[in-house]
Amino acid sequence: MRIVLLGAPGAGKGTQARLLAEHYAIAKISIGDVIRGYEGDNPDIAEQARISSDTFHHLPEELAFDALKERLSEPDVQKGFLLVGFPRTTVQGDRLDEILASLNLSIDLVLLLDGDPDIFMERLEGRRICQSCGQMYNIFTSPARVEGVCDRCGGQIRRRSDDNEETISTRMRIYEHQIASLTQYYKLQGKLRRAPAENDEASLLRILKEIIDTTPEQPVPVPAEPEAEPEGVSTPLEEPSTVEPPSEPVVEEEPEVVEPSVPVASVEKPEEAEKPAEEVSIEKAVTKKKAAVKKKVTAKKKAAAKKKAAAKKKAAAKKKAVAKKKAVAKKKVATKKKAATKKKAVA
Repeated sequence: MRIVLLGAPGAGKGTQARLLAEHYAIAKISIGDVIRGYEGDNPDIAEQARISSDTFHHLPEELAFDALKERLSEPDVQKGFLLVGFPRTTVQGDRLDEILASLNLSIDLVLLLDGDPDIFMERLEGRRICQSCGQMYNIFTSPARVEGVCDRCGGQIRRRSDDNEETISTRMRIYEHQIASLTQYYKLQGKLRRAPAENDEASLLRILKEIIDTTPEQPVPVPAEPEAEPEGVSTPLEEPSTVEPPSEPVVEEEPEVVEPSVPVASVEKPEEAEKPAEEVSIEKAVTKKKAAVKKKVTAKKKAAAKKKAAAKKKAAAKKKAVAKKKAVAKKKVATKKKAATKKKAVA
């Protein structure tokens, strides 16, 4: 089963995602976790992901989508996955569908944790997290037995930096602005199901399991095989050059336009002069479209690299300015100290 789990901040996505992934033995995927996986290759991106729980808004989308596609290509995803809190907009939803199609996958079900925003606000304001094991607590509904100490591992419990009223309100406004069009996007696909997130953890889990268990799994798309032709039907490409034309006129079917993303079968091509004009025109259009797509992807990668270089340069300049300021301040203190010593000696 391939599932997307959506919901407002504080709706309980993280907890339910962990429980569902364990129950169905499928991969749990979030954009933050995927980006943090870059830690060995790109510490700068990993650090940005660590600082903000809202990672996707602070990274170039191309980098995030490249990382997501790489994660969705891993073997454990083939038996199912649970994508948490993503996509957030219809544009991202459309791009996700494109990535999945390229991997011969598709979404079976979109679960939306729905409920009263005021309740979610209270949950976030009371949320506390163990710094060692990640165990979640809430000072209003499920506090630790000893204040500030984790029941599970004895680690220190703290409030997340973004769990303050101002930040929570901003996140809620952004979510409400985006979710309406996104739910409509999946509703039109017939994949959206809602669950009341105001329920307690166990009740909500039971409802989600019931929805999943009663939803039929979509078959994995099988890539088309262009070389397979129906029996008794031949194409101009397959006709030997020695075969004489039929005595009766043949009505040619309108050629099928081949999308650039579908691999073209490897066949022996006759001389260009022997191809029908329509085929030549189609091949030229496909080649031109492929070149345009490749050019667009290259341009996006260059833009992302340029933006990263500019950020790095800006950080270096800022660091240099701070160092210079410290040196000036140090020199000023030394001068002042020297003057004071001299004054004392004269006295």
